[in-house]
Amino acid sequence: MASIDRFVRCVSSQLKQRVRIKIDLKTIHEDGLTMMTISVCRFSQERNVQTITYSKSQLVSNLIAQVCSTLGIPQLSNQADLYNKCYKLNQYLTVQAEIGHEFDSADLKLVVRQTQRQLCVQQSTANDMINPWDTNPRVLMPCGHGITPDNLYDYCWDRLQQRKTQFKCPHVGTGFARCDRVWDYNFVVRAACLSADEKCLFDWVCNNNFQKDVGLNINTPQSKAELNNVLQNCPRKNIIGVNGCPSKRACPKCQFLLEHGGAGNCKHMDCPNCEAKFCFICLQMKTDPLYWPDSCGGAFIICTIAPIQSF
Repeated sequence: MASIDRFVRCVSSQLKQRVRIKIDLKTIHEDGLTMMTISVCRFSQERNVQTITYSKSQLVSNLIAQVCSTLGIPQLSNQADLYNKCYKLNQYLTVQAEIGHEFDSADLKLVVRQTQRQLCVQQSTANDMINPWDTNPRVLMPCGHGITPDNLYDYCWDRLQQRKTQFKCPHVGTGFARCDRVWDYNFVVRAACLSADEKCLFDWVCNNNFQKDVGLNINTPQSKAELNNVLQNCPRKNIIGVNGCPSKRACPKCQFLLEHGGAGNCKHMDCPNCEAKFCFICLQMKTDPLYWPDSCGGAFIICTIAPIQSF
């Protein structure tokens, strides 16, 4: 948690430099089409803000080209994407189809991709842990395993989209045992050869994942007090027939705050932060790879409510 704490403090200052594309709600009419004006800039260059006019019926690819041309980087339009938060807009669909009626309040960002991810750190002679048949140069990761910069980017981006805040080595060894060593975030940024825009995107998504639901970092006194307040005052609910269960719990392992879903959902939870498995009712953790503790039982077995947590 200490490494994530340092990362979040670092990102919080970097977020001040986030680049946004914000919607100007003014509309104009041109050739029978409803046109809208929008202020645009790159994710990593917030000071270079321009204004363009667009139609919701145009393709996202055309909007990207228009944005790049306006920002003076038309040659980069074939390696740029527009993002709505962490969702990449499909270039082959219209703006209306991709963002629909939420477009007027969307937060869009232009990201110029790194097209050639060169080896920026020590090379590995080991096979790529994602695709053993990939013969491109591999990065030597801190755990000793190898992966190409492109596969490293794809793997880490997939982790971020799953709301993870750590990058764990996916190498599977003898007996199907996973390495699971946590990679340092700054090393991943270098090893994956992120562009400036991609780095800002990763920062934003990782920080957003860490602060999801309530956005607390309990390593500081203020947020610890806030966490305790949320845990003490959250609504109670029925979980698998057990009344009076707190609707919010902190992961027993990493204290990541989670909120339970509907009344019919099972009681067992997987923490999106540290991947620990625990019971939302009794707070017991699953330590055996196959079985839950006897006093907890299966997913729909009634167990005893644990007291409200306090940190």
